[in-house]
Amino acid sequence: MQFSIGNILFYWPKDRVTEFYEQAKTSTAEHVYLGESVCSKRRELTLKDYLQIGQSLQQSGKKVVLTSLALLEAKSELASLKKVCDNGHFLVEANDFGAVELLIQAGIPFVAGAALNIYNQYDLQVLVNKGMKRWVMPVELSKDWLTQILAGCEALGIRDKFEVELYGYGFLPLAYSARCFTARSEDKPKDQCQ
Repeated sequence: MQFSIGNILFYWPKDRVTEFYEQAKTSTAEHVYLGESVCSKRRELTLKDYLQIGQSLQQSGKKVVLTSLALLEAKSELASLKKVCDNGHFLVEANDFGAVELLIQAGIPFVAGAALNIYNQYDLQVLVNKGMKRWVMPVELSKDWLTQILAGCEALGIRDKFEVELYGYGFLPLAYSARCFTARSEDKPKDQCQ
């Protein structure tokens, strides 16, 4: 069993983020996920910042994965996603099928994130054949379901072709929305929420 540190799902100031990842260097986690999966407007850190943090973590012996947004809405987000996918150094966690498609087209191996809603062995078989190396099970699914789908993967002869990752500790993402609940509660439009 290996441990991973998932990407930060909350809005933290840049200094807190960098301090967190400094501490991650000495953790027992083998994998560390970096990047924004919740909201593209949270721009405390740039891709360049994440790449620098990733290189520092890698020098400490960590395997780094860049994560992608779970909900793409704008051309600017697609352009940012392309830069993440084309980083040339780190594995990418795809949390949107747009990211999956970009990675497949480029022939880049990827992690299928929990936001992809993969619920059966046949979907996993397609993604394995397209370059998926790790699958993060959707958080709402049970141990029994996982056991059943992995048995199905075994029957298809693909179980040894990808790793499985499960949420084990921490706050779960409750929802992905085109307009966040904070903006809605403050009666702010989604494009001018700040």
